[in-house]
Amino acid sequence: MKSINYETREITLIDDMGETQTLIASDDVRNLKQVSPGDTLVAEHVRTISIEVMAGDGLGPDQAEMLAAARADEGEMPSGMAVDSVVIVSVVKAINLEDNTFILEGPDGELQEYVARNPDNLRRAEVGDIVALTITESLAVAVEKAK
Repeated sequence: MKSINYETREITLIDDMGETQTLIASDDVRNLKQVSPGDTLVAEHVRTISIEVMAGDGLGPDQAEMLAAARADEGEMPSGMAVDSVVIVSVVKAINLEDNTFILEGPDGELQEYVARNPDNLRRAEVGDIVALTITESLAVAVEKAK
């Protein structure tokens, strides 16, 4: 960290390439007064996407989301993490082996046509199967004291 204004919560960061960026720490950031210029902000962002096709068993399209978050306790160095996971379930409405395409009905009832990346996957699927798309993003942030 290059500089910190504790009253406005404005923090100026400098990266390994010498580029600076200024941001405002929200009121959710605890223990800001423990941070000093020279401390290091460490952040990790991970995004994963998975697709599963399974027998529908009469299930319809649907969508669900789960969000979990945590932050540093009072007295600790500022840190936090958040994980957001969205599952979108679509139903296979049509498969066209000749054109290598398939149609999915999404949670909003809208039909969308897609081209299969791997034509062999279409041969293993059936109309009525469900496609579960899971998108998970996680962000972890911590401040480490200068050494």
